[in-house]
Amino acid sequence: MKSEQERRDMVAAALSWTKTTSLTPSLYEERLLQQYIQGVLTIDRVIELLDENNKNQVN
Repeated sequence: MKSEQERRDMVAAALSWTKTTSLTPSLYEERLLQQYIQGVLTIDRVIELLDENNKNQVN
């Protein structure tokens, strides 16, 4: 498992790519990323929760 600093750096790099696009994360997505950074969630769990959230919004 990556350290908290490695996870923080990875998320910061990904978010820096989105600053000039319409891909800005929602508050929910930011909260999930924060939990990933803290090691509370794995990246796989973040993806599962995002998928569930997207399915619920479609229905």
